[in-house]
Amino acid sequence: MTTPPKDPPPSGSMDRRLTAFFIKEARKHGRSYLIAFLLMPATAVIAAYTPKVFQLAIDNGIIAGDMRMLTRMIFLFGALLLLRFILVPIQQMVLQTAGIRTLREIRSTLVSHVCRLATGTFEKHPVGVYVSRATSDIEAIGETLATGLMSIITDAFTIIAILVVICTQDLRMGLMTALLVPIVAAIINWFRVLLREVHKEIRTLTGRLSGQLNETVSMRPEMLNFHLGSVAMREYSESNLRLQDYNERAVSYDSCTYSIIEGIDYCAVGCVLILAGQSWFARDLLTPGEIVMYLALLQQLFFPFKQLGQRIATIQSTYAALEKIDETLNLPVPRDDGEQQPQGSAIEVRNLNFGYLEHKQVIKNVSFNLVEGQSLAIVGPTGSGKSTIVRLLTRQYEVESGSIFFGGASLQEIPREHLKRQVVLVPQEPTIFRGTVADNISLRRPDLSRERMIEVCRNVTADQFIESLPRGYDTELESEGANLSMGQRQLIALARALATDARVLLFDESTANIDTQTELMIQHALNYVMQHRSAIVIAHRLSTIRHVDHILVLQHGVIVEEGNHAALLARGGVYRKMYDLQAMEQG
Repeated sequence: MTTPPKDPPPSGSMDRRLTAFFIKEARKHGRSYLIAFLLMPATAVIAAYTPKVFQLAIDNGIIAGDMRMLTRMIFLFGALLLLRFILVPIQQMVLQTAGIRTLREIRSTLVSHVCRLATGTFEKHPVGVYVSRATSDIEAIGETLATGLMSIITDAFTIIAILVVICTQDLRMGLMTALLVPIVAAIINWFRVLLREVHKEIRTLTGRLSGQLNETVSMRPEMLNFHLGSVAMREYSESNLRLQDYNERAVSYDSCTYSIIEGIDYCAVGCVLILAGQSWFARDLLTPGEIVMYLALLQQLFFPFKQLGQRIATIQSTYAALEKIDETLNLPVPRDDGEQQPQGSAIEVRNLNFGYLEHKQVIKNVSFNLVEGQSLAIVGPTGSGKSTIVRLLTRQYEVESGSIFFGGASLQEIPREHLKRQVVLVPQEPTIFRGTVADNISLRRPDLSRERMIEVCRNVTADQFIESLPRGYDTELESEGANLSMGQRQLIALARALATDARVLLFDESTANIDTQTELMIQHALNYVMQHRSAIVIAHRLSTIRHVDHILVLQHGVIVEEGNHAALLARGGVYRKMYDLQAMEQG
């Protein structure tokens, strides 16, 4: 029975949870945030008290004709202005620095988590989505969340300080002014809810566009061969148009927020001017200095609200991006709580069953042994479950039924990091990254000397083509090894695997899609590897596994034959038919 999906939490609780997540990462730089926080009351008091200096200068200085008082207020205003010019940049600099460092922590946490996700999780979403989370979503956060949240706190201090000054001067005026706060806050919150949904959709569409672009680029040969450019462009344009629409909505809501608050500001100023001259409102007419002070305070009161209205769009974009990041961080990582250490490299598989889909088994009651130092080949038609066994041996997927033992220890009880050092997979299409040949073989590991790397290449005959390159081992390779043949990439992958300390090497169709001459070179390399390490070979060309110690023949996920090359040929079963068919094709 399928569990019904849970309703999403309310926006407020989600914001609190995301803020708590941000604070958890920001706490690592708590000293910087604390310094900025301690400066907030000082800047708020300076902002709120400056209009009071205007009032004293006008009423007690200019109107009263007291030049000494006027001079004192001028110097006081200059001192406050200088102090503000000193404190505000310091506060912003500390905040920006802390924000950038917090982003680094979030990015590191995200990438570390993504690197630990299971293979099945990657297969559910395009790789571009995860790239988008670590790039555009992190960039969307920028320093906004750090500086934005702290600025909101600063604005709150400023609003409180202004209301205190007004209430101290005239309680009734202060109470009437305070009535504006919940009205403006309600308007801002209404637009906040609207903007949150808009920016959440923007982040979703941004990730989708990144995923579509990544797939389009990675499928470039298929796009050209099957003329799929117009199809891909149509899908991309549809998503791009939707992104444009939601961005326009975000701009509209942001503009409306600012305009409404601006209008309330002007209305409030007009009301003060009207009420200031009415004797029924004040016991005495307000002095010119008090009118100037009230108007200045009102301007300063609404300025944080205007700023908040502008920040709402950015902050909601930040929260939407942070929500996507939080969703990624909540993706489950494979269980890794084992503490057993294998003794040796023998592999034992008992009654193994597995299926990618429920009620559809790919592997059915498979059992076999690999003695330490020996080699094993697994052959069979496409879809028989060969690669699935390799995925289970490397814990890309967890065993559903049955068990796998490595060095006498249950595979699930061996720490993944230890298993990765003991078992290395050479895939059918090895990854070649931009860098030198030496970098691609050594993976820039400091513990692998150049002499050791060259020796490994010589043992697998990779040195023959490497030394023919323009700069030998220092030749720069293009992305995906575009300037190498498939066989050359495979030889680099073989050397890369052999250069490790792994006890077991797994080869998944290593001799597929290559010419006969290159096949002989790889065959020589495989023979060398199988003499020095335990090896499991997923074979496409049966001629390459003649010297393997033991061969399993899979059909529909079941082992139908097993034995060495000669014994299987003599039996005249499935293996013999496969071998004869390949011989006919090559002949």
